[in-house]
Amino acid sequence: MRTFLFAFSKIGEPGGSTQGCALRQLLVGVDSKPMPVSRTPAETITAYFAAIRAQDREAWVACFAKDGVSIDPIGAPPNRGPAALRVFFDGFLAMVSKLSLVEDLPYVNGSKAAVRWVGRGVGKTNGKPFVFHGIDVFTFDAAGAITEVTAFWDSAALFVQLA
Repeated sequence: MRTFLFAFSKIGEPGGSTQGCALRQLLVGVDSKPMPVSRTPAETITAYFAAIRAQDREAWVACFAKDGVSIDPIGAPPNRGPAALRVFFDGFLAMVSKLSLVEDLPYVNGSKAAVRWVGRGVGKTNGKPFVFHGIDVFTFDAAGAITEVTAFWDSAALFVQLA
């Protein structure tokens, strides 16, 4: 069982924070020194997708290790570290007025995971609904933070819907 400071709920519980990954960053220990919080890869996956649905950039970035990498979609240049991850997140959200990315069938094996998902939303410039599907492949560190995520989806098909 994991306990947080009084102001926080456990991730995944009703009323729990959609900013769950941010809790991983630091908690204050008894001696007032920062204390890292670990989570399971499954908990990080849940928080990662919840942050996307909430369009909460900082909660999403907090799911990653300090030098975590996102390759999204596969073949795109890697986004490494918090600054690059923020730019990527903001860039994607700039194209949509609504976005919901819902995970389905996460498969976790130790420090690796593959997650099938479906994305739905509304394009910002055309106002039309869109749907796209993909699979994210994750690698996690010992604390459950994302060290790398590679996204497999058809960006060309999405961009046609957004045009």
